[in-house]
Amino acid sequence: SLHKGETLDSSKKSVLSQGAGLDIGASPGGWTQVLHNTLCMPTVVAMDPGVLAQRVMTLQGVHHLRAELSSEESVKVLALHAPYSVIVCDASVSNANELLVKIAETFDRVSSLLKKSVDSSERSLDRTIFAWPLCLVVTLKLPYKTHGSIDRNLEKVNGYIPDYLRRIALIGSSSGGESDVVEVSY
Repeated sequence: SLHKGETLDSSKKSVLSQGAGLDIGASPGGWTQVLHNTLCMPTVVAMDPGVLAQRVMTLQGVHHLRAELSSEESVKVLALHAPYSVIVCDASVSNANELLVKIAETFDRVSSLLKKSVDSSERSLDRTIFAWPLCLVVTLKLPYKTHGSIDRNLEKVNGYIPDYLRRIALIGSSSGGESDVVEVSY
């Protein structure tokens, strides 16, 4: 697992930096800094309707998109910078299930847009949304903090997280998911 600020050896950095980085729910920019500074990703899309810290806004290769994830503008910008090899989401939401649905639906839309991409001579660009291996880090902030609430929410989350993570990973698979193996660990 990767923790903010944790150092990685050069071979892992090299593998993970084959694509762009994406930070969903980026404000104020902590994970964006990790993607840029620790993983040395040349391009990082920081997506959040909120404001990024000035120290993050000035990082070379960081593109801040002040929009909701599912907006048309977001889909176009995500397609522009694809493929992504590291995606982090530390968004503060009240319903983790809705967040995962929104992420999967948005990635579906970006993937469809990329499949339709052509160059100036009308040749297919054959672009994909993800670079492999793909690292997806989703931090779920559960509502309420009582033991009972935490237990109930963890039980619900454990029921749907693996399926959503598999669905998201298979969006970018070359075979459409028919023969791909996706390992989900948390």
